[in-house]
Amino acid sequence: MIETRNRETTSLLAVIAELLVDDPEPQLRCRREVAERGEHLPRWIGPLSRVEVYRAVRRAYVFGDVDELVIGMRLAGGYELSFAVRIDHNMSSSDVDAGAVKGPIDDVLARVADLAAILLFSTWP
Repeated sequence: MIETRNRETTSLLAVIAELLVDDPEPQLRCRREVAERGEHLPRWIGPLSRVEVYRAVRRAYVFGDVDELVIGMRLAGGYELSFAVRIDHNMSSSDVDAGAVKGPIDDVLARVADLAAILLFSTWP
């Protein structure tokens, strides 16, 4: 990934550098690469090392073949963000879907539960 030179990859390297607080060697490598590129980065990347993760939830499918991990976090300025990843154990435990949603984890989990209920009780043709 470090060989790819575009703004998106540079931003991702900067994010990774901020999150690698316990692993200084790759953190320094990412920071050096970002500095060499000299690109303008979004302001929200800098304070990522101060993110407060306050809750994590594991949702398991009934047969245990898929897990969803949802993490609630507070960013600088008090903004809340929830990040979710779906892991399919039938595919060598690969992550098959991931995304971030603005808002507290409780709100996100409530929306997911509502959607699951709608899908469960929908009639399929």
